[in-house]
Amino acid sequence: MVYLIMFCFFLIEATLFRKIFIRNTVPDTVTVFVVFFAFSYGWKFGIELGLVSGLIKDLQGVQSFGLHMLIFSILGAFCGFLADKVYKENFLAQLVIVFITTLFVSGFYVIHAVYTILIFPFIFFSLRGLLKLREGML
Repeated sequence: MVYLIMFCFFLIEATLFRKIFIRNTVPDTVTVFVVFFAFSYGWKFGIELGLVSGLIKDLQGVQSFGLHMLIFSILGAFCGFLADKVYKENFLAQLVIVFITTLFVSGFYVIHAVYTILIFPFIFFSLRGLLKLREGML
């Protein structure tokens, strides 16, 4: 189910958000996705999601192949390790971490990080609702 959600995030970022960009910048839904699930399931799953999402990002772009895989796997590991030290359900903590990680992923492009933070609440509460729904089904 997680990989289906990840695929949907890639589609939304590549289609819908390309229509509503600000200064040639679209929000980074994939970073939000990796941070959220690394927080929820730990560093091993964060690395796995980081590698897969980085691979897809690398296949989409024209930059050096493997760069996104490395960045997103480090991001997943970092957020997974933080999950033990920060309360997982804390919206504000994840908001700050998404801002910092988006700055890192975007090469410290502040507008990109701010735009990602603007859509973060919608993604966070949607993913949290999906997880609670999934846990209720199990």
